[in-house]
Amino acid sequence: MPFIAFNEFNQEVTASQCHDEYISNGTIFEKFRCAFCEARYHSRNIYKDALLGKAPHFYLAKGVRHIGLCDGEPIVAVSPAAAKEPIKTVTKREFDFPEKLTARPKPRVIGVLPGEGTLPPDEHEIRKRRRRAGEEHGASSFTTSLLQNIVESKNKLISWCYEEAKRKKLAVGARNQLIKETAESYPLQLFDQQNLTYNSAFGRADYAWRDGSSRIFHAKNGTVTLTDGGFAIRSEPEVQAAAIEEAAPRRTAEVHYRPPSTDLIGEIPRSHVRLLEELKSAAEAGTALQWYVYGGMKFMNEINVISLANLDHLFFRKER
Repeated sequence: MPFIAFNEFNQEVTASQCHDEYISNGTIFEKFRCAFCEARYHSRNIYKDALLGKAPHFYLAKGVRHIGLCDGEPIVAVSPAAAKEPIKTVTKREFDFPEKLTARPKPRVIGVLPGEGTLPPDEHEIRKRRRRAGEEHGASSFTTSLLQNIVESKNKLISWCYEEAKRKKLAVGARNQLIKETAESYPLQLFDQQNLTYNSAFGRADYAWRDGSSRIFHAKNGTVTLTDGGFAIRSEPEVQAAAIEEAAPRRTAEVHYRPPSTDLIGEIPRSHVRLLEELKSAAEAGTALQWYVYGGMKFMNEINVISLANLDHLFFRKER
């Protein structure tokens, strides 16, 4: 499925990037064309037609074909060592979910708007563009810069497992095992951290975390405190059941955020401004939040402290 295109502003964009911008800022691009041969594209599963569990992508307009050997995909160089490896079996999964958390890309103007009488790119230019895209983007993949998309995907997986468990009349233990095995079958890369899944990439914020690697931590009943330009969200540990009192004690968890000194109000994304306003309202109203955050955890003053570096990597909602 093609995932790279030029928009009407001649910016090279990916389908995942367009979906992220729509979710965070409501941005909708109206026109797309192949970033290689400039054939006319339409968007699918990016805007109002988006379905959770389906990958965003582009497709050719009716009656339109790619030029020459172009297929809408980048050319990815394969090292000699990789070429000798056996072909990996592609796992068929129930849903398509983001496979990598990335930084929010900055729009780049690369294309030139074709004018009347402009000739389409030739085979040499098309191949050059495809090779460059292969070096920069790699093979087609479903990525996201918004933690929200990953959290909602994980929650959909859990809901699906609950429905399956109910249909099969599974006991609680078997249901929990189904959730674990299903989440483990979906890969998730957190920036450069590979070999993680939708199970191992997540961790409870009130647990002790011995590994220093960053993860997606989550907690309930968080209270917001505004700090100097930033904020803190604090959640007390959940009460343990009597049957597991011998387990390791739970800890208070806090998310800390302080905006970079280089931030200027005019340069902050609209989605970040809105998020800060929502947190301010939650602090003033004393609203309890369920929150998820991507970051590293440290044990400080008997508290699990998670430092948030980017507001794209925080997702919260009012406690139900």
